[in-house]
Amino acid sequence: MTDEKIIVDEEQERLVKERARQKRWRDANKDKDRAKQKKWRDANKEKTKERNRKYREANKDNAEYQKSKKAAHRRWSEANREMLRQRSVQYRKDNAEQIGEYKKQYHKLNREKINRYRKQYGLLKKDEERWLGYRLRKRYGLTVDEYKKLYEQQNGLCAICKQPETRQVRGNVCLLAVDHDHNNGKVRGLLCHICNTSLGGFRDNVDYLQAAIGYLNQSRDTNDSPTFPKRLEKAESATDGPLFVGITTSSLESK
Repeated sequence: MTDEKIIVDEEQERLVKERARQKRWRDANKDKDRAKQKKWRDANKEKTKERNRKYREANKDNAEYQKSKKAAHRRWSEANREMLRQRSVQYRKDNAEQIGEYKKQYHKLNREKINRYRKQYGLLKKDEERWLGYRLRKRYGLTVDEYKKLYEQQNGLCAICKQPETRQVRGNVCLLAVDHDHNNGKVRGLLCHICNTSLGGFRDNVDYLQAAIGYLNQSRDTNDSPTFPKRLEKAESATDGPLFVGITTSSLESK
């Protein structure tokens, strides 16, 4: 082995040891190192911005870098969702006039595109099964076939009261509503309008529901409670329809 080869190997070994030493120091002094880096960035904002710009430019075609960048952005957005929402609300409030003017200009410059979209959207609503599939997929990640399977498993009845849907909108009986867990989005079953809104009113809280059962049982046991005239059994239909307005059970019939 030549002297030059020995020198190169020794230099590489020295660099490996130096990097290992730096890593041990950073692991032992994370907070101190982070504060030091932040202090340097604050003192060299323009230099940091230019360095980051050059790095992004050099890696714009690097698929691995772009993937990790998107993943980091997604993690940050999820961790700061409430802050982003409040900032968005405040921005719209502070810039209401500019946003309104921008919307006017956009509609003026993209009138044909908007009209095409509205036409397509209107045609989609006329095709009941396609419209049903669109809403199911967008809100719950379900297909029409999966909805039909749930509907058949429940024999077309509400999963709670075991009664068919009776609510009507513009003369059409509505479909059973899709009930899902608001925490994880998992679909639990199909409910009638009354049971679905009642469950939502209790905010899916089992303790509230058990307290309501106890309250009803307690009032049933006491005979000294005042009596009131019986409420009308059939209330007027609501003006705004449910999720699938205008979509009837005919959408579920096999063609």
